[in-house]
Amino acid sequence: MIERLESFIKKELSGFLRENILLEEGVFLSVTRVLVDDSLERAQVFISVFPEKYSEEIFKELKMLHKDARKFLASRIKRHKVPQIKFLPDKNIDAESRIEKLLKSK
Repeated sequence: MIERLESFIKKELSGFLRENILLEEGVFLSVTRVLVDDSLERAQVFISVFPEKYSEEIFKELKMLHKDARKFLASRIKRHKVPQIKFLPDKNIDAESRIEKLLKSK
């Protein structure tokens, strides 16, 4: 059940963010994964931004949008209680890109 909820949140928030965040040309934002705790009260939404130099700006926007994102989910989900949403940078993607840069520089 948790996996289905995580998948649903990922899909819905991807669409929400696509519609509500204006990205400069050549900037990409991706919801890479969602983790919901066992109580189903909190959801960590991991975001990847490319190029990385835009991450800080994007996460400022995400912080302002998190309440609207939760309201959007509440309108789309058939659950009595909607999890609290926290947007986090996906460090796995950042680590992969650093390794890739190192390998290319050799």
